[in-house]
Amino acid sequence: MASSTVSPLLILGFLGLCGAFDIQHYTGGSLLLNNATSVPTNLVAVIESEIDGNWARSHIVLKWADEAQTQELKDAIYAALWEQLWRMKYIDNASDILNLYDELTWRADVPLEDQAKKWKLQDNIFSALWNSTQRNDTVKLLNLYNQISWRENVPSSWLLLINQTIIGRCALLLEAQLYSAKPIETYSLFNANCLSVTSPYYLRKEILQVLFDAVLVLESPSSVAKRLDNFSSSLILLTQANLELFERVMAAGKADIEAIQALQSNLRSLVEKPRFEKDVDGSLRGQVYARLSKEEQLLYTAQKICIRNVTDATVYMHECPRTLFMCNNDQRSVKAPFSVQRLLTNDSRPQFAFYSDYWKRYLFHNPNIKTPSNASATKDVYSQVTFSWWRVVYGNGGISLFDAATEKSVVCGGDPAQTDGIERQVYTRKAAEFQKYQRECTWSLEDCSFV
Repeated sequence: MASSTVSPLLILGFLGLCGAFDIQHYTGGSLLLNNATSVPTNLVAVIESEIDGNWARSHIVLKWADEAQTQELKDAIYAALWEQLWRMKYIDNASDILNLYDELTWRADVPLEDQAKKWKLQDNIFSALWNSTQRNDTVKLLNLYNQISWRENVPSSWLLLINQTIIGRCALLLEAQLYSAKPIETYSLFNANCLSVTSPYYLRKEILQVLFDAVLVLESPSSVAKRLDNFSSSLILLTQANLELFERVMAAGKADIEAIQALQSNLRSLVEKPRFEKDVDGSLRGQVYARLSKEEQLLYTAQKICIRNVTDATVYMHECPRTLFMCNNDQRSVKAPFSVQRLLTNDSRPQFAFYSDYWKRYLFHNPNIKTPSNASATKDVYSQVTFSWWRVVYGNGGISLFDAATEKSVVCGGDPAQTDGIERQVYTRKAAEFQKYQRECTWSLEDCSFV
């Protein structure tokens, strides 16, 4: 029983004794230098004893310099620290040494030393950091990059070496994510790190180039395009990946229709994502829109559009002159432009509403109008203060407008039989009959932002 009581006390006493030695050691060195009016002959020995190979303790010596009573003593402490650093043959704790190097470089009162020796010391520290970094450990690579990339006067050879290593490593991670059954759960954190450190556009572009160099050896561009949604944890990465592959396909010299269609489908899905305009910068968004059809570009970028039926190059849809039906009219006047409003959903099939700034009313579908039993067209397209969402389908050199609520009706124009006096009224046909009436149910868009 006695021994079990004494042992903890002995341990605590021993620990206290060790702490006392450490404090006394620091206090002794500090008192020695604080009381000195000239440089002690054993200054170097005192500093060596204080640091004792642990460069994390160099802040203690820097504190002595701050408390030195004379400039001569302060300069001597700094000189001794530089000398200690320059005499090292092996650098085992490079991060601590780099911190001291930085502190001595940044302090305004540190005497200037031989710059060539400084650069050589910095290069030795970088070499030690590089040699201690595992190339297959992405986090350690990125930490090293963060330690070095922001610094001034870093030799370009070091930045190039680190950048190329990170590019290769991140490309391998992206390749694994591209083929993963659970890409977001497995790789999103790793690639978030890659994206954060490769934020410059050109560097991320290089990673994607290395990735596609590897995967396109084994798969066709259209097959790879169908896998790109595995990058959906980052809209920026997803956008750049599609654009980079699109650029490759177009530069190949021969039209790969299947790949282009797959990539355009990806881009359409991309622009419909609710956070696309917020997360992806304007220059990248512009590149995406430029790779879509003219009608798609206008729906996303024009302030106002005019809607023209492809059966006649001179008629435009707007409110009828005598009724609240919509008509095909002979001129593109101030009555024709519509502002476009988009419904933000996760549905890849886009929905839009069209508002006339002139009439102050919307393009509206009235689902309660019944189709006469002896007709295949229904006059149920109006100009109203309430709005309808329209499902936009691209193709046939233009767009088609299906009512989004049921998708059973498609807007058409150009049938002379639907004329009532001077009004060439717009109408709908059954969506099931779209192929039969494809031309009159296709509309071309024009930029009317300044009409």
